Amino acid sequence: MLGEQRRYHKEAVAVAKTLGVRVTVTDFGYLRPDWITLEQDGMGGNSRFPRDPEVLEVLARGVAEPDLSESYRDSALNMAKGDLLYSFSTVFFWPFFPRYQRSDHRPHPFRYFPVMGLTLLRMHLKKNRIQAQLSDVLVEKGVFFVFPLQLEHDFQIISYSSLNSLDEALEKVIGSFARYADGMDRLVIKRHPWDPGFRNWAKKVRYWSDFYGIGERVTYLEGGNLDRLIEKAKGMVTVNSTSGGACSAVGLPCGGSGAGDLPQSWTDCPEWAGCFLDGSAPSGSWVRVCIHPCFGCHHPDSWCVF
Repeated sequence: MLGEQRRYHKEAVAVAKTLGVRVTVTDFGYLRPDWITLEQDGMGGNSRFPRDPEVLEVLARGVAEPDLSESYRDSALNMAKGDLLYSFSTVFFWPFFPRYQRSDHRPHPFRYFPVMGLTLLRMHLKKNRIQAQLSDVLVEKGVFFVFPLQLEHDFQIISYSSLNSLDEALEKVIGSFARYADGMDRLVIKRHPWDPGFRNWAKKVRYWSDFYGIGERVTYLEGGNLDRLIEKAKGMVTVNSTSGGACSAVGLPCGGSGAGDLPQSWTDCPEWAGCFLDGSAPSGSWVRVCIHPCFGCHHPDSWCVF
């Protein structure tokens, strides 16, 4: 099934377990594009993928070097068309299925998509300014950590994380950065590219940054290429498993909460402190241990296919 946290899928999983039926779950993969992740019973916080680094080391031995060159490109247009088709079918076909309940936690499509459309238009009109802001961050002297935001309605937040909201994540990350990061370090917070725009994240970032007295050390970006930030960053804190995977692929220190399954690349940091205390780059073997077991297809509960 596509994700085990959707409303009817959770019921199906419960029934399947009582009948002794094996449940296999897929979703948008941890490693994108090209790779599809299949796991038994669940993904994210429900994953059975080993957490023990020593077990991962064993799994990584003998696994051939995976070809991570990009073979396919994500199509934003195709994703948008599929989203629109599903979302509005639940509206227009409601008379035929009056008891059907949506599984997502987004506002009603008649409210969500107009706001989303206006936000995408606004981002398009501001693209030159956004690229200029990104360039300023990349050329500015000193080091920085990056915190890519997640969608508020994503299951990483509402199901797998101990966080109650994305605003709580902002407060925890900025507060931990203020307490534990080096006084010369900066924090770059990046908006999710598909954030619909219901909340003013720039305003919330300013509020928490000023609250903790580090407003001059925190930068909010409305857009830009995350890979370029990762290349220059000292480390990343994330509540997004895909961003965590991107970190692991290049060997960037990464931590967070409810973001994924692999130790060291996606870990629960006490007060998020560990995310900012040590920005030293991991060894190549660390990257191999965190990424390669996904491709080895040796673990009975988790595997990736090309």
